[in-house]
Amino acid sequence: ADLGAEREPLDGGSGWPTQHPSSTAEVILWGERSHKGPQVRLQCCGQTDLAPLLRKAGIHSIRSVSVGHGLRAHFTVGTSTSSRGDVDADSASFETFGDLAELDGLVRDYRQSCCVAVSIASGVDHSEDVSVILYEEADFQGKGVPFREGDY
Repeated sequence: ADLGAEREPLDGGSGWPTQHPSSTAEVILWGERSHKGPQVRLQCCGQTDLAPLLRKAGIHSIRSVSVGHGLRAHFTVGTSTSSRGDVDADSASFETFGDLAELDGLVRDYRQSCCVAVSIASGVDHSEDVSVILYEEADFQGKGVPFREGDY
């Protein structure tokens, strides 16, 4: 799977870029930790009801996620007390821009499981508040490349 995208380097303070995904970038939902086991692959973009897809793949709960560079995935957690995984006022949600090898730390309530829906969007915006810039040379010299939480 092509989870990568070409990163746009910063050149001497020209601003913060938006990272766009390649045409083959995708989100992969895994049935086991560390990106193993049965999987469901989703292309960009839009909202997806996950219950039928997970059921067909034999996945009870998503245990790890791979998110292609340049994609944002917003997950809605459902209650496991309902056979349908309903979303209610107490349901949590989280957003990721990269890979998560284990979701156990994100979904801590035993009444909830991951996940009933995902919304995938194209374009990751970088800014001084949420990005880290790695430079080619020491003392912040050369071109800088922005990374977000979860990027490698």
